[in-house]
Amino acid sequence: MGKAVMLHVYDDTRVSGVCWRCGDPLTWFELVGSGKRHPFVVDPVYLTTRHDENRRLIGTISSDDSHFAHCPQSQSWSRK
Repeated sequence: MGKAVMLHVYDDTRVSGVCWRCGDPLTWFELVGSGKRHPFVVDPVYLTTRHDENRRLIGTISSDDSHFAHCPQSQSWSRK
C-alpha cells in the first residue's frame, strides 16, 4: 500500500452494501467536496470528526480503510 490519504465523508450518507466483484460487505459514504460515493470497509474508523456550517457531521477516514485497498479483485476494475 502507498501512503495513506485522509478522506472526508458525510456521516449521514452511510449506506451498507456488498462489493459486486468480491462479495465482501462494505460501507458507502459521500466524499466531502467531490460528492462522489466511495466504498470503505464495513466499520471504518473516524480519525477525527467535525460539523460543517450546516451542522452535518463530517468524519475523516484513512484511505487504508478504503475497500479499494482491500478488494482482492481490485485489478479487474481499476481505472488506472
